[in-house]
Amino acid sequence: DSAEFEAVAQEFRAISAEAPGKEAVLATMAERALAKGESDKALACLSGIICEVPQGPAARLQAAEILLERNDAVGAEGNLVACTTYGAADDIEVTGRACNWLVFLYSVELRFEERKEILKQMHQFGYASLSDSKLLHFPHLLIWNSTTARERLNDFLEKNPSDASLLIAKARFQTKVGELDEALSLLTQLRKSNSGNLNVHAALLECYFEQDMRDEMQAVLTEAGAFDPTEPWLLTRMRAELLVKDAPDQAAILFRHVLANDPANPEANMGLLRTLPPESDEAAQCKSKAIVLSEIRVKLAAVQEGRTQEIQELVDMCRKAGLNEAANAFATYLPLATGNQQVSQTEAVHGDS
Repeated sequence: DSAEFEAVAQEFRAISAEAPGKEAVLATMAERALAKGESDKALACLSGIICEVPQGPAARLQAAEILLERNDAVGAEGNLVACTTYGAADDIEVTGRACNWLVFLYSVELRFEERKEILKQMHQFGYASLSDSKLLHFPHLLIWNSTTARERLNDFLEKNPSDASLLIAKARFQTKVGELDEALSLLTQLRKSNSGNLNVHAALLECYFEQDMRDEMQAVLTEAGAFDPTEPWLLTRMRAELLVKDAPDQAAILFRHVLANDPANPEANMGLLRTLPPESDEAAQCKSKAIVLSEIRVKLAAVQEGRTQEIQELVDMCRKAGLNEAANAFATYLPLATGNQQVSQTEAVHGDS
């Protein structure tokens, strides 16, 4: 309220000759409101702080954390994206923390392409943990359909029951645990209301693929249109699966595209293998890689900061599988591998295999 605003502004004037900025006053009011448990008031104050001012990114982060406490994933995401957009990229306290929250949200919502971009930024600016490196390099070797993730998703859906991203994730969780009728029903509704959303097409294809409904898959692909290099990885892999029998060369190109974005994707690797002449060198490489990927999947839970031997074994496995970028990333944890770090919230959501 204006009286409180003026009172806080007066406090600033008492200790400084300069007139206080509106944002500094609002930030102070927000802090005091939070201390009293008045989160609605705090949010109102924070919303008055624009992104472009020095206090802007921190205000967006603070608002996001209040909204996350209320399970408002949609509102929180908007604030977090604004924070990472306007905050200094190397600010671990604000931008780094916002990135951590985005990784958590995108993990729950199975938005792996967007998560990869955030994880790359975290690695580039030096605030990624070993858990983050696992998420970046092995998105499909980690268990993504954990009970914790489903529970968090349901919490988010209670707050935003019609959000497409949340509903697509719900359907994909249903498909993964064999609730195929429920998934199909939900995705059919989403297809009508979000006809241009390629993530809906991808999830629907996955559901049909699990039931070997090839004609239905073809109809969805026709609707989705021609291959686009920027489309969801899952959509590209489903296109490839449908082409394995009749157009293996085309399927191979698509599987390779998925592997270029996600080199440790076990399904894409096995898909590529099925398109190749059995005696070819590339087929032999795929077979060898499949074996190592299954070993990595088993090993990941034991790979923690401070466990030098396990990290070294993972680095060696990555090199053996031709995953040199991953090998180099995990090798950076070797000289610093002292002391265990707490498991992050995102890792708790994923759970290692």
